[in-house]
Amino acid sequence: MVLYEKPRHLNRKVIRASDRVISLVAGKHEGYILCVKKQQIEKIHNYKVVNLSASISLKFNCNMKKIIIVIALLAWNTSFLWAQNVRKLDEKNGFKELTLGASYQELKKYLSETPAESDPAADVAVYAVTDPSFFEVGESDISTVSARFFKDKLESIVIETKGAANSKELLNALTLAYGKGEKRNTYIEEHHWEGKKTAMYYKLTPATKSAKVTISSKELIAMSEKHKKDVKKSVVKDL
Repeated sequence: MVLYEKPRHLNRKVIRASDRVISLVAGKHEGYILCVKKQQIEKIHNYKVVNLSASISLKFNCNMKKIIIVIALLAWNTSFLWAQNVRKLDEKNGFKELTLGASYQELKKYLSETPAESDPAADVAVYAVTDPSFFEVGESDISTVSARFFKDKLESIVIETKGAANSKELLNALTLAYGKGEKRNTYIEEHHWEGKKTAMYYKLTPATKSAKVTISSKELIAMSEKHKKDVKKSVVKDL
């Protein structure tokens, strides 16, 4: 919450600003105030901004107000778009017809009959995706797609490409669908998207220009990690 507050000699009348709407309170002085719903700037003057969350009070002139208002609008717009994109990731919850959390039986028509990898102790099996419709995303040709199951539930999907052109087009397709991912390291070509239940990351290997995208269920990943720790503990007890 942000308060736009008049100087004391004006009886400390305030304008309360939610994250979406800022409305005008009548007073003797005029100047500028943001109205997010209309995407415009209306008049107000001689106000100071109190940022309650940071407990910081700032008093500034009209030019600075305009700058801060624009920054606030951009920040609000960015956070709104990010929330929208993350919601799309959670709603999709997978890749094409592969839905995270589904069983092998539900998805077997898209997968190999036998696992390419398996670890009975970890209760994990990895199957190759064989359906041809999975090997094209936008303008990108996909090299391999694999599906990892934990306790017979689809935990994660791994999509791989080869070559700079295919890797770039795959990133473009993901950005178009879910917005720009978060870059957590300036020096690594890696992008992260994280919803409430679904996580996705794109990583480029500089030497080969190949890329890998992993889409995973956050709940099943957590369960799998816990299972691994429990298995390790049981092994130690047996020593």
